[in-house]
Amino acid sequence: MKRIQTKTIAWLVVVCSLPGCSSSWNDPEYETIYITPESSEITLSHLFSELTPVQLETTNLSLIGSGNKCQLTATGLYVKSEKSLLVFNRNSTFIRKFDRNGKGPEEYHALTDFLVDENREEILILDGWQQKLLSYTLQGEFRQEYPLDFYAGMMTRYKEDLYLYSGNNTTPEDPYPIKRLSDYRVAGSFYRVDEDKKDYLHIITHRNFYPASEGILFFEAFNDTIYKISPDGVLPLYIISYEQGKKNVPRSFYEKDHEDIRAFFQQFNRMNYINSTYDLFEAGEKLFFTSYGSGKKCLNIYDRSTGKGSSYTSVADDMLCRYLPLAFNEDQSWFQPADNQEEIFFFMAADHLVENKDQITSGRLKEIAEDLREDDNPVLIIGKF
Repeated sequence: MKRIQTKTIAWLVVVCSLPGCSSSWNDPEYETIYITPESSEITLSHLFSELTPVQLETTNLSLIGSGNKCQLTATGLYVKSEKSLLVFNRNSTFIRKFDRNGKGPEEYHALTDFLVDENREEILILDGWQQKLLSYTLQGEFRQEYPLDFYAGMMTRYKEDLYLYSGNNTTPEDPYPIKRLSDYRVAGSFYRVDEDKKDYLHIITHRNFYPASEGILFFEAFNDTIYKISPDGVLPLYIISYEQGKKNVPRSFYEKDHEDIRAFFQQFNRMNYINSTYDLFEAGEKLFFTSYGSGKKCLNIYDRSTGKGSSYTSVADDMLCRYLPLAFNEDQSWFQPADNQEEIFFFMAADHLVENKDQITSGRLKEIAEDLREDDNPVLIIGKF
């Protein structure tokens, strides 16, 4: 395992803090997560102690698509829908459609990412197209605009600072895709990318940040390292070993001159490597993340209290139903963390519930399914551990 740990860290950890720029390596402590990918199933009763189904109101304005970014706050659910936000309260009622799309000074042209902060009473929109941040009230009234001199595709907040990620949209003059903003001004740039390999590395996915209690965790596709971001830099926190390193991508693979991204993926799939890491979050002593291998998506769970890792290719509901395999779409996150870090939420498709009404045992879910149509919004499920 020494070989895997060394190659991953040496390849990717670089720090640049303004105004000066320098590499940083202080031999940090990190933990190795051992995962053996298996075609196995986990039931919801092994994950949750309580599940609450919520029927999201379906109207012409509130239809939710598949794979959209969502944020579950203390008061409601915010769902990105093309260039607008759909807002529901915790009782399922559709509240409003937030839409300030345009090219004016108080408008966004692209809703690249969003961040709702109820303590600040703010909806923050990232417009990657026009390279700016726009602040609105929770009711949608414009507050202020903050220009950016770089492209960003994702953001998160930790304490008072914002962190933005550009993925592979960097330049030779500014090869650092992670920016820390203090008072909406760049206060640090981290994590230098390889300009020769960025066509198929450093990809922006559904989520690349997770604001944990001890700091921000950062993760990417095609990267078996999970990092912790501090105001001063990016350092490895976990190294994931798949089948004792046999399924990890060796550094030599990335050093090859692949003709294009298609050739990269073809060779990657032929070698049967594991593509990791996606959709990471914490719950108590457990770390959850997904990966792809042999044409299958896997849910991986690492128990920090025991040091054991496990892997599952399917999830079945045995709490709200007698037994019902969950029909997740390939492009959606299986489970997502709520802002309070005490709840996890996911969706059950309306057509799947309609087709399997006879399997439902939950009284509340039965009530919902009775009036459910196949083209209705999915049912929101909020879980507690």
